[in-house]
Amino acid sequence: MIGIDSKSSLKHIAITSMRICTEPNFKLEIRIGLGGTKDVLTLCTPSYAVAGVDLLNRLIQLQEKFKQSQTIPGNIPTKILNNSPVLTFFSAWTAAVRVNNLDANIGRENAQKMLSYIKKYIDNYHSNLSRHIRYEMDHGDTYEDTLLNYIIAHYVHNYTDEQTKQQLTAQTIRRGSNEDGSIRYTSMHLIIFKDIIDKKSLHPLFHLLDENENNEPTCLYDCIITIGGSVEKRFNKVRYLVRQTFMNDSQLNKEQYHFPLSIRMLSRAGQTPVYYHDKNEITVHQISNKEITNVHLTDKKYRDIKEGLSILLEDIGVSVLKPIWNHIYNLGSHDISSWKNIVLTLIELCLEIWRNHAKDIKTCQCLTENKTAIEQICEHYQLSNDAECLILTCILKELEIKNHIHFGERNTTNRRRNNSICTNRETTDTIIHKLDDVLSQILIEFIQNQIL
Repeated sequence: MIGIDSKSSLKHIAITSMRICTEPNFKLEIRIGLGGTKDVLTLCTPSYAVAGVDLLNRLIQLQEKFKQSQTIPGNIPTKILNNSPVLTFFSAWTAAVRVNNLDANIGRENAQKMLSYIKKYIDNYHSNLSRHIRYEMDHGDTYEDTLLNYIIAHYVHNYTDEQTKQQLTAQTIRRGSNEDGSIRYTSMHLIIFKDIIDKKSLHPLFHLLDENENNEPTCLYDCIITIGGSVEKRFNKVRYLVRQTFMNDSQLNKEQYHFPLSIRMLSRAGQTPVYYHDKNEITVHQISNKEITNVHLTDKKYRDIKEGLSILLEDIGVSVLKPIWNHIYNLGSHDISSWKNIVLTLIELCLEIWRNHAKDIKTCQCLTENKTAIEQICEHYQLSNDAECLILTCILKELEIKNHIHFGERNTTNRRRNNSICTNRETTDTIIHKLDDVLSQILIEFIQNQIL
């Protein structure tokens, strides 16, 4: 789902790892930016957030692990990340107004809708992380002329990769700007992603969502991890090299500027930025108005958005099934590190319960008489969540089709009896494909109920 953009980020990954272990008050921010757009809100927009949410979750788990270790007698106390990592989603809509001639009212409104959609998605499916997440919008004073002009000068005179420059110019022209706009917009990236921070700035860099002003001083984080789609790779090349030349400029007052460690990462989401409305994109409006009531990933008309939609659906599936693991104490060596492995684990667990229920003498106390398959599973694991049941019901139905008998029954036509209750590759693939439809329906219902 996520990887570094180039070898140049490796050095800062190593430094960050060491400093986290040696500096308990190390401050780290993950930043994910969304550009300004005139396009209406798209279904896949939150897929741009998933990689950042996953990374934040892993860092919080690491932080919690070391907190717990302090209570174990004999352990040498180790403290890391006293300051919890922060994940920030920001909209650079003002940059698009200044460079791409985006209508200011449309830009502001769409920026608020995008960030609000992401916030509602995270609050619904990752509520445990909500307090670690910020939502910001740029403003007229984000791009102060003195710093921006310094950056532009370094870009124009010191960046020598003409091919990348031409590609960025072509990209900006497609959005309604020109070569000068491309230079300005590319240079703005070093400000909004905090590659260079002016410590003496009189204005906060961003405003919080739904707040016209934010009087909090800009936090000088020790490391900034930025995550973007593949389209950001070109911008990242410029960010790295221009920052290097800026830092080496002997005429600048280095005390005025802060240069945090910079780790640049790329996500699979956003081959084309997911907040732009391409020809085959699905809009939130279409879902809310029930113009589209189901989405099938196998449908060829959705091939351009399949990657983003798959990321979103798998994230929902993992989130919905998280509570199940609190009820299962015999996971052992089962791998639940990815959506596919989670599904394979559930299939295996369902088969184990089925074989047990089909025995003359069971090892559990579940009542099986006159109970459906899902009722047996819910009783066995004490489950009650509707979304969990939708997923489990899909799995159980396909297992019954494969074995030609009802769940819990013994296969009396096979000499191996219980051992013949099984699955195969074809059935597993069918289950995974059908679960895409189940998760699509869960996503659609979330939008219809939560997004106005």
